[in-house]
Amino acid sequence: MEVKLEAMQGEEFTIEIGYFDTVFEIKEKIEKYQGIPISAQTLIFNGNAMIDERNTEFYKILHQSQMKLIVDDKSDGCGALLRRKVMLEFTLDDKRVCFGAFLTSSVSLLKERIQGLLRVQANQLGLFFMGNEMMDHQVLGDYVVSDFSEINVQIIKPL
Repeated sequence: MEVKLEAMQGEEFTIEIGYFDTVFEIKEKIEKYQGIPISAQTLIFNGNAMIDERNTEFYKILHQSQMKLIVDDKSDGCGALLRRKVMLEFTLDDKRVCFGAFLTSSVSLLKERIQGLLRVQANQLGLFFMGNEMMDHQVLGDYVVSDFSEINVQIIKPL
């Protein structure tokens, strides 16, 4: 099932979770796709902090439920990175689109956001920064992007 998460910094994203996933397993998915360390995450549902050992059934989380994500930037050394949001410019066929993203956002997340704008499957998109293709599993911070960095989008055929 899909749930929506709202980070305290204002960014919203969705993740796919299982009907019996524990809170810890949800945090692992957030770490994998958003790059936020598990130790820095607190999940809130219906106004209550969620306990790692409990599962979605305990909290009665359903498809399209909404949770809040609080990021404790003191829990590790990358606090500034977790808060850092940059404005990016995307170019495809002479069209320019701007939107904000956190440096901890994965390339695959960016593709998902662009997919909605272009009505193209995410696996058909190639993102290029400074002439190099960006890899899905990496985050923006890995590429040292800054405000108004230009990322070129190309439609490619899936393998």
